[in-house]
Amino acid sequence: MMQTERAKWRMTVMERTLLQDLEALALCFGKKWVPQRIVHVVIEARKSGRPQGPMINLKRRGYVNIRLGENAAYSRTTETIPGGTLNGEDANRLPAGSHSRVVMHWKQGVRTLTRDHLTNEVVPLADPVATGPPPEETDLVQSLRHILEQNRQNRRGEQESTWGSIVVDHLLLERLNGGPISSSVSKRLYDHHRPNLVNGLSVRGTMVANGLVELVSSSGRTKHWRVKNTFRALVPFTSCRGTLSEDRAKSILKQRKRS
Repeated sequence: MMQTERAKWRMTVMERTLLQDLEALALCFGKKWVPQRIVHVVIEARKSGRPQGPMINLKRRGYVNIRLGENAAYSRTTETIPGGTLNGEDANRLPAGSHSRVVMHWKQGVRTLTRDHLTNEVVPLADPVATGPPPEETDLVQSLRHILEQNRQNRRGEQESTWGSIVVDHLLLERLNGGPISSSVSKRLYDHHRPNLVNGLSVRGTMVANGLVELVSSSGRTKHWRVKNTFRALVPFTSCRGTLSEDRAKSILKQRKRS
């Protein structure tokens, strides 16, 4: 018991802040369990380094429950958050309303979260527009649908956005651009979806190999890319949703013009 009390007293400011974050997120989410990715984006905004470490330490001390698997999540235990003198420096501050913003983004279907989602208001995402009857569920269509909708994980076992989510955002950029997007714009799109990769362009190579996007024009050093017609026609009849609001997509296109 004495050792447990000492462990509580040695809690850092960061750890107590994260417990308060978890309670705030659970309140906004309306559930006991909070999806792991929501908590991790808050931790990453608070500090640098791997987000799993602080939560594992809190679990060892009995303050947090961890649910593993496809629907990985965290919840608070009944242990009271300690007061008193805490070790460590103040945690990075988050803008007011950050917890509710990131939860609302999640409820809108966003699964690739960044610090921007803690600061930006939620803009409802427009569903892809169907332009004809649903395709017949042939073996080929089912295979293409699987490519778009399949859940993906990175090497650390963390969930990543599906190919379909990237395709929807690609289509939005194409629509706002009035045609295929340049290599620099597509790179920013891939960096948005795979922020932890050193070379986000490797994603484009994989999507080209899978027949999702194609090179349509090349003028000197400038290349332009678009979603292939096969997937362009199928997306509206899948569960795929993008992560970009129109304002965010427009800002990505404006960056191109300034560069």
